[in-house]
Amino acid sequence: MVLALVLALVLAGCSPGVEGLDPHATARPAPVAASTPAAAPSTPPTPPATPSTPATPATPGEPGAPELLGSFDVGLAPEVSGIAASRREPDLLWLVDDATGTSQVIGVRHDGTTAAEVTVDGLDAVNLEDLAAGPCGAGDPSPGHYLADIGDNVAGREAIAIHRIGEPAPGDTTAVATTARYTYPSGPVDAEALVVGADGLPIVLTKEEGTTRVMAATAFADGALVQTGQMPVPQPSSPLLTGFVGLSVTGADASHDGSRVLLRTYDSVVELTAPSPGAPLSDLAAWTAAELPAAPEGQGEAVAYLPDGRSYVTASEGSGSLWAVSRS
Repeated sequence: MVLALVLALVLAGCSPGVEGLDPHATARPAPVAASTPAAAPSTPPTPPATPSTPATPATPGEPGAPELLGSFDVGLAPEVSGIAASRREPDLLWLVDDATGTSQVIGVRHDGTTAAEVTVDGLDAVNLEDLAAGPCGAGDPSPGHYLADIGDNVAGREAIAIHRIGEPAPGDTTAVATTARYTYPSGPVDAEALVVGADGLPIVLTKEEGTTRVMAATAFADGALVQTGQMPVPQPSSPLLTGFVGLSVTGADASHDGSRVLLRTYDSVVELTAPSPGAPLSDLAAWTAAELPAAPEGQGEAVAYLPDGRSYVTASEGSGSLWAVSRS
């Protein structure tokens, strides 16, 4: 909401259980109380390993210009922070909102028409910042959703929570979550982006000025995340908002085959491409970065690949608009 003030001035379920604890994980942290920390100055972010550099421009003519795909009822997700394309229905998108106490996922058609409002049993989010599609686990390829309760503006949470549900089927109104709670290896840090690979393991991308650290889970179970890399966030070609609110990763999505990852900043969409087939998603900090077209959104925090695996959709807090970029 701070960004909204700046802009005013400027302009169904997965099987319950876990896949085993990591033998090197730290002791299980206690569940986090669902309350918003009092406002306080943010902990200074870890400086980037190298200075931020511009991403390589995408191949001219390959992606189209952003176009309005549809408009959804903004009252259902006024602070939309995550979006994922359905793996059940090609014309369905799922949204989550980052307001304290969020307990639902919202389904909308590509034109924005409301398709589902699903209450998630066990979800009472502190700050739900992203939604990732993936399998329900290494031994369960059925489509699932990972709800990332990872937001921490003041870097004060002792643990974060990731809730896994099966992607709701048509007509579902409830879903049951399995929850894993994680700590960071070097203490609390803010984060707003989550990706999940074919192994069903969450990977958190931190929200730090000019850089992002890659924090990977070794099991979907309570324990410690492992830092597997760190990368400078590429400078956007048109840094309109960056100068006011900083350069940081606000959302992410992995392609179905795990070969590409989209990163969202307030001014840009960046695509990371694996150096070779089968490259581990946890190594994405070393992948090649290219900037793609982005709609001029007020507070862009949500990005997802569309079912073709190349086109993508974005959404912003407070607008109710779905913007799409088509790629051949």
